[in-house]
Amino acid sequence: MNTAQAQTVLPQAGGPAGRRRCGPATSADPVRALQAFFRARYAVRRGICLLNAARYDAAAEAFQQARVLNPTATSLARCLAACHRGADRPADTAAETGRALADNPSDACCAIRHALTLWTDGRGAEAIRALRDAIERAPNDAELQFQLGVMLATHHQWEEAELRFAQAVAIDKNHVDALVYLALCHGARQEPQQAVRLLHKAVQRRPDDARIGLLLAQAARAAQDSGDAVCLRLVKPPDVEADDPDALAALTERVSDDPDFVDALLALPWGDADRGIYLLLLEAVRQVLARQGEHADLHYQCGVILDRLGRSRESLSQTRRAVELDPTHTRALIELAHACQRANRPEEALKWLHQITGLGREYADVYYLLGNAHRQLGSIEKAATAYRKALRLNRHYEDARRALESLPQEPHLRHSGVRQRQAGGASSPKGTPAPDPATTPQSPPPA
Repeated sequence: MNTAQAQTVLPQAGGPAGRRRCGPATSADPVRALQAFFRARYAVRRGICLLNAARYDAAAEAFQQARVLNPTATSLARCLAACHRGADRPADTAAETGRALADNPSDACCAIRHALTLWTDGRGAEAIRALRDAIERAPNDAELQFQLGVMLATHHQWEEAELRFAQAVAIDKNHVDALVYLALCHGARQEPQQAVRLLHKAVQRRPDDARIGLLLAQAARAAQDSGDAVCLRLVKPPDVEADDPDALAALTERVSDDPDFVDALLALPWGDADRGIYLLLLEAVRQVLARQGEHADLHYQCGVILDRLGRSRESLSQTRRAVELDPTHTRALIELAHACQRANRPEEALKWLHQITGLGREYADVYYLLGNAHRQLGSIEKAATAYRKALRLNRHYEDARRALESLPQEPHLRHSGVRQRQAGGASSPKGTPAPDPATTPQSPPPA
């Protein structure tokens, strides 16, 4: 491998310390970090499918999307832990790691940690020397060989770097990072078939890593363009990690410490890519409920999650429990009214909605649902009254306006709806301004 080839290819894999950086989670926005993790996972699964279908360009796009969302392919447990603690502690100093290495000279992990701290401190030559000394003590340690190879490549010592990667793979055929770097060396020498073989092994051992998937897609396309036959048979990573004890423990701790975290997750726009987090979140909420069974908010949140997973009966049971614990839980009452209307039980829906209005709480959504329930029962005038009330609370409530205008009712009710539209808002007593939708609630805030 010549210098130009190595300079083009090897930097793609990052420097020695790059593999140890934290993933996408940040303390500034842990909710979106968690969402990004699951969307990256979905993109990786899609990329694997596209590789198997020999659609290498499309696979590369999917893996690139995953890399943007989760740059270091961190695990879910690490993502959640970073959300919880906010930020990693500062790196150890070279002096501290040097003392630890002196106390444990045969500990390869101490040697690597010391070399990496020297490296990040700008003392590259000392870092390389520290790794050479460690290899003399433990020549059959694959990680030591690999780390030395990365540092040598960064110092433009390409030939020895490739030998170190090959040595690491010879010692440990499952060393994923060594497989990747050795594949990059073959790619630099225009040997895409060899690169595909090594990257295929790496993806099999680390299927969640979008960076490796992207490199495999690029190598497979290069091999195909050079006339080589490529046949990939990869297994997709599982789409959920609800049985991952570390991830579940981290999320359960987060939910227990901050119940609003669940509301923040549920408030985000979700798609099919996010089913995995619902399953994990459900298990975490249930574990917290096992310790805090009288927590109405958690029962309500559990009901919402179950509803989004299509488990409506269980959802209804949890929502009812929330209302039993807190008869003033407005969101749970509204959810029960929704469920009753979907099940064509308007009388029961009215009971829950009147429980809200009886508390003196006036929300446009509640009156819109009241209108729907009265309409189901054939009480057209009561429905019109409820829709008009919703429009007085929020003059821009288009669903309520359309519902009012579509009522098969007497002419005077139709005209009242038209007058509201022409006025551009709610009908108000003479001399009284219509409520401002910016200050009038349409839906209840979190309980």
